[in-house]
Amino acid sequence: MLVAETSGEYELAPVGVYRAVCTRLLNLGMQETNYGDKHQIHLAFEIDENMADGRPFLMMQNYTLSLNSKARLRNDLEAWRGRAFTAEELSGFDLKTVLGKPLQISVVHSPDGKYANIGSMMPLGRGQEALTPSGDLLYINSLPEDNASFELLSERMKDRVQNGLNRMKESMNFSVHPDPMPSNPAPAPVTKENFQAPPPPPVSNDLDDEIPF
Repeated sequence: MLVAETSGEYELAPVGVYRAVCTRLLNLGMQETNYGDKHQIHLAFEIDENMADGRPFLMMQNYTLSLNSKARLRNDLEAWRGRAFTAEELSGFDLKTVLGKPLQISVVHSPDGKYANIGSMMPLGRGQEALTPSGDLLYINSLPEDNASFELLSERMKDRVQNGLNRMKESMNFSVHPDPMPSNPAPAPVTKENFQAPPPPPVSNDLDDEIPF
């Protein structure tokens, strides 16, 4: 399905439920929202449906960085896991563990038909084969001078990440850390030598008795 916009044409992923895999985790820093400035992250998922050029559709979602009981991030992660977080997990969950992990995603269209959105997440079904990422995983939590992977982003996303991280540093005197949910005490700041997008982890097809993360 093609939709015409002033910026050009783009394809909408068809409505349906698809196998998917998480391929991107970006720290968006401080972003303006309807509820004020919020620290946000960006997750992206390849699904097992291809565009006309043969590349998989990429479904994306921004989240406020919170595991509050009402936060969408927590609700989606728990739906993906198929299990609620324990109190111990909530005290310090490492978001990087979701990279490369499989799931199912329902794709829905906006009422005006212009956008394809993530409707819900769920774990793979029993015996269902995990989807393998088509390329490298992308994890970005630092400004471009410290991370060569920054060049893999679109110009629009580069600007958003860079501006958000700069706003976070300026407004909160915040040092960007390798973990988007830094522990206490905080780890050492990222350097060019110790921050790179991680390689895809081994994909297991035996998911009957385990949660993805």
